[in-house]
Amino acid sequence: MMNQFNPIDINEPDLIDRYPVFKRFVDGVFLKSPMQRKYLSHHFAQRDALFWKRAEKFAVAFSRCLEAIGLTVDQAVNAYLEVCKDMLTSQMNFKKNQKYSCLNAGEAETQVYSSNEKMTNYMMGLLLSQFLWPNHYAMYDFFIEQTKSLSKIKTVLEIGPGHGLYFAESISIFPNAQFDAIDISPTSKRLSETLVSHFTGNTQCEVQLKDLNQLKSGRRYDYIVMGEVLEHFDDPKSALKKIYNLLNEGGHFVITTCANAPAIDHVYLYESVEQIQCDIRK
Repeated sequence: MMNQFNPIDINEPDLIDRYPVFKRFVDGVFLKSPMQRKYLSHHFAQRDALFWKRAEKFAVAFSRCLEAIGLTVDQAVNAYLEVCKDMLTSQMNFKKNQKYSCLNAGEAETQVYSSNEKMTNYMMGLLLSQFLWPNHYAMYDFFIEQTKSLSKIKTVLEIGPGHGLYFAESISIFPNAQFDAIDISPTSKRLSETLVSHFTGNTQCEVQLKDLNQLKSGRRYDYIVMGEVLEHFDDPKSALKKIYNLLNEGGHFVITTCANAPAIDHVYLYESVEQIQCDIRK
């Protein structure tokens, strides 16, 4: 559950002007897609002061990250709008066919993960969505607050850091822990490492290019993070068993996934929240 907050009136004169770097991204979205103004204004009106503080801090670091990989704010906005368009198309196809467009993980790798351009746009767009989509911000806020509540965390594994934002938050919260991260996408590896260095100043955290089954069984962790990855497996139950065997006794894990939520690289169709909960309990 999200923390209670006092909403800020987005119509208050010049409110967003107090956060000039984040405003550059928002203005770019409004300019290229005026239809998003009403949606985002409603979203922003529900947010508290902590959101705005986080959003501006994120935008400053993200701008530096974009510069490091040779992209502009305008290109990041285009990437976000491409993600929105792809999501809408995926939803329309799902409504018609009642199945995801990728039939297996191999197709997702061929169509998305192996393409540097497609994957870069996808990750940059999803990064912005962490603050422009209410559900993504809710998950991000929940992750930070729950992670901060943990203690005695010495070893952390993130499976599929993607854009790297959650990986960076874990490093900031547990600066003295040992970190491992794995991803099957060379583009995500590069982006995650770049983002972590610009968000945390830590240039030593490396993302290993491997899948979950390639992790050594003798290594165990106090905390395992896997955000929006379970739906990318052909066999999520097998992945959950592997995670269980990688977790120290008394350890913690955080997993987010989705039901009936098509995207360009989603593979496994969970048809209900109850089905997800059942798999995790087992």
